[in-house]
Amino acid sequence: MLYRGHCTEACKDVPFLAHEFCDQVTSCFQKLYSEMENQNLSTTEAHLKNLIGQRDWKDTKVSMFCLVCLRSCPEHFQECGHGLCDDCVRTYGRPSFTIEYHFNLDECPLCKHQSKLIVKQLPPTAGYRALTFDGGGVGGVFTLEALSVLESNFGCPLQDEFDYTIGTSSGK
Repeated sequence: MLYRGHCTEACKDVPFLAHEFCDQVTSCFQKLYSEMENQNLSTTEAHLKNLIGQRDWKDTKVSMFCLVCLRSCPEHFQECGHGLCDDCVRTYGRPSFTIEYHFNLDECPLCKHQSKLIVKQLPPTAGYRALTFDGGGVGGVFTLEALSVLESNFGCPLQDEFDYTIGTSSGK
């Protein structure tokens, strides 16, 4: 078994429990594998089913880590208050048909609360996107007017397309 060494290491302070603990872990994995095989579940579906079966997640909310994977910090919060990391959004969300790297979540994977969450993720090759402009007098007015025209042509707020927006003497 691949994990017997890890189980034994985890029980090094109480060695008489190591064998029993490793047997319990083996039993749990065998049971999970049988369920996945019998119900034709993917590992993702089996994980979520197991997670939901453990408790009622409605009142459990944390912001330090994603409750679904327990690995990453949540970056996207749903109406119910549960946060998801980017990986879990990609795993449990529905990819948009029209826009690449956009995912739709119609319900919370944990508590099944119905809500609409649209997550826009950066492509893996994208760097930081910065919009910088220098203003002052007529230059600032021209820059802001040009941005306004671009925004109306694209049909969406330009601030959503940039990570940083920096300008000097360009207030409106």
